[in-house]
Amino acid sequence: MAVGSALSRNQSGGNTTYVQQTVVQQPAAMLYDCPFCCSRVTGKPSDDGLHPLTCPNCGGILQESNAVPVQPQPVQSTPASYSSTAPTSSYSSNPSAGYKAKSCLGTLFGVLVICGIITAMLWIVLGGCNRNDNYGGYHQEPNGYHEQAEQHDAIYVSALGRDVPWDSEYDSYYDRETDCYFFLNSEMDPPVWQYWYEGVSSDYGDYGWMEWDAKEKSWYIQTGKDKWSPLPEDKIRSYFWHFD
Repeated sequence: MAVGSALSRNQSGGNTTYVQQTVVQQPAAMLYDCPFCCSRVTGKPSDDGLHPLTCPNCGGILQESNAVPVQPQPVQSTPASYSSTAPTSSYSSNPSAGYKAKSCLGTLFGVLVICGIITAMLWIVLGGCNRNDNYGGYHQEPNGYHEQAEQHDAIYVSALGRDVPWDSEYDSYYDRETDCYFFLNSEMDPPVWQYWYEGVSSDYGDYGWMEWDAKEKSWYIQTGKDKWSPLPEDKIRSYFWHFD
């Protein structure tokens, strides 16, 4: 236990009186580890008054060496008062102009990529349609014919007296001088050579493939689905040729 003093001032009228006050500080409570019952207790004065402190559990005499000082409890300060309003950031919640620009550029790039893919697909589809239009609706490549035809780099045409190359783009042979595409239609029994003469066959729209009838010694042209007709005389050209 500690004793201290302090002065206090009482003012009454024009006189000031100083009063000395005694402040008594209570010692911190002490804990002891009892060596007899092995428990941590608060010591109490002995009943006979001969010993300073004894264990309240077993009555054993406690020594100063058994004392365990109690740590003072931290003073709980009163929490400061805070405003419930959230602090206002110095930064704007809206994205910056630079971020918006990057976002727009990314979106534009994605749109350009998609447009490029669509354009490529349309080019492939329309290119295939144009090729089919040039051939008309009759030319249907039989199974295995494409692979077999690709093995022939050129074919000798006795009526022309020259080799005619294979056009892999149109899956047919093509003679530039007579502007004629031709192939062997192996779907027919027996197989039949069919010809497409630009300037004549193209007049029949989706059809126009021609065949040479060796028995009748005349040309036939496809005018519709599964419909063939003799080629009119005014359509026959002097440069027409055929296999015998």
